[in-house]
Amino acid sequence: MRAVLWSVLLIALICAVGADGVARRLDPGEMLSEAIRGAGPGEIIELAPGTYEGFLFINSSVTVRGRGDAEAVVLRSPGPGTGLLVQIESPREIEVVFENLTIENRHGAGLQVEGAVCLTLRRVVVSRALTAGILVRGRAHVGVVDTLIRDCGSCGVEAWDAPTIDVQASEISTCGGCGVRLWDNATLSIVDSLLRGHGEHGVVSTCGAALSITGTRIVANAADGVHLASAGLTTLWSNDIEGNGGYGVRAAVDGCVVGDEPAVLHPGEIRGSGNRIPQPAGGAAGLGAICPSSLAYLAEPSDDEP
Repeated sequence: MRAVLWSVLLIALICAVGADGVARRLDPGEMLSEAIRGAGPGEIIELAPGTYEGFLFINSSVTVRGRGDAEAVVLRSPGPGTGLLVQIESPREIEVVFENLTIENRHGAGLQVEGAVCLTLRRVVVSRALTAGILVRGRAHVGVVDTLIRDCGSCGVEAWDAPTIDVQASEISTCGGCGVRLWDNATLSIVDSLLRGHGEHGVVSTCGAALSITGTRIVANAADGVHLASAGLTTLWSNDIEGNGGYGVRAAVDGCVVGDEPAVLHPGEIRGSGNRIPQPAGGAAGLGAICPSSLAYLAEPSDDEP
């Protein structure tokens, strides 16, 4: 419970989760990119239901908010060859909020965030990106709340170069690669969420990345539920990790290597308990619950969740 409260607080502290003031209202057919370029600091742009096409570059504080249901307002790539749909980048601190809308890009990545950016996604759908749903790098801070990331060609979320990402009450599902891939000292917290049905691992943490997962279901992924290789600190508390095609939780050390992947000397510090990580039933997919067996404490009952 304390981990859940801390995640809520952290998102609120790191990034603004709303803006005050009168909204500028747009209708389908009006140019959202021009409205963003002309917006004053912290301005709200409110979108009527419909489809808005075109690449968006954001380098100042702004809120983009759909009216009504998230899937009624769609930001979409205009056609092949357009690549990235939303790029949010700034060397100085800015706060950007997306609320109640869908980001769909069949021709490239959904969003790319880098620099001193604080981004909040609340009640957003990131759908059908050709590559990754969200790319995060540098000093960026991203809060993902009550959001669905689905059907991406590669990973749902990829992060590197030491960003911070907090995911709460959200779902990342059915991507062709991993649900989440972390490296280069990225920090990720996932609370009360669902990662399911990915073509590779549910979560991959490597190259000094820090990972905390609490109260989350990681199920039905083609490879491991949680895969750790030369990671930083990993904490797993009270999660449901089952029905994955590889191991439930695996540190890629000697004796736990699959195929021709390299073994690592140190998978990072791994803490946690109270996780439900059942052995796969006879004939079911899955190599096993936990590898190496020295991590069996992850599945032991505990009331000591931080």
